[in-house]
Amino acid sequence: MNKVIEVDNKDTAVDNKDYLQINIDTTITLQQKLLDRYLEELAQMPEGTVSQKSINGKKYYFRCFKKGSQYCQEYIKKSDLELASQLICKQYLTKSIKLLQADIETLKRATKEYKPFFAKDVIGRMVFGDEIDTFQDKKMMIKEWANSPFEKCTLYPENRIHTSYLGLKLRSKSEALIAGILELNQVSFQYEAKLQLGENEYFPDFTLMRPKDGKIIYWEHFGMTQSDSYFESMMRKYFNYLRNGIIPWQNFIMTFDNEEGAMDASLIQDILNAFILS
Repeated sequence: MNKVIEVDNKDTAVDNKDYLQINIDTTITLQQKLLDRYLEELAQMPEGTVSQKSINGKKYYFRCFKKGSQYCQEYIKKSDLELASQLICKQYLTKSIKLLQADIETLKRATKEYKPFFAKDVIGRMVFGDEIDTFQDKKMMIKEWANSPFEKCTLYPENRIHTSYLGLKLRSKSEALIAGILELNQVSFQYEAKLQLGENEYFPDFTLMRPKDGKIIYWEHFGMTQSDSYFESMMRKYFNYLRNGIIPWQNFIMTFDNEEGAMDASLIQDILNAFILS
């Protein structure tokens, strides 16, 4: 079986190339180089540590070191502040080295336990080869259909002033809302694609290909039904759709603006769940 389920870029794993493993290996390499440099610098630092005391608002630095079995403290004179600077740098290096060593060990343990996900490996252990192939064929068919060129409505392009979630320009706020929810649900569609019904030419708002069966679904949103001329045009279109086998809730969805000229996003999602995604 040669076909492999495609993994979308939004997924957390990418087939054929394990980016997480690459990032971990790169991080370990960079951290190890930094650790080696810090260890080399630390070896050149003077003996002891530095402490600071404030006396009457003034800061004084002391070098702390061990002499035999006793701990000693020695005042650092102003003429030798370079020593204080080196000891402060030594403190930074010491703390950084501990953190780097701990991080590198943690990452190395993680790489031993981590098992990267590859879709092809999962499919290779499954017995449902034909079903996977059918699923993949359908997915590829919908993807190719969505990306194929189609004849669009060219009337009044200046009216496309509303923008969907992914940047598509549409003619109304409600259409932009529908398009955005379709996009968020990863439902492929064509906007205002030409539909020839006998001698009549239409451009439905949305033409969808239903994921579960590849069936073409038309979606018209009617937003100006209070206008008599718009209502009459809508009804002529509706009856012509019916005469040509485009039937509500079989292959045709109709939605309408409410009295305030708006639309409920939750209703769009409910329609998708019931009719397109189920």
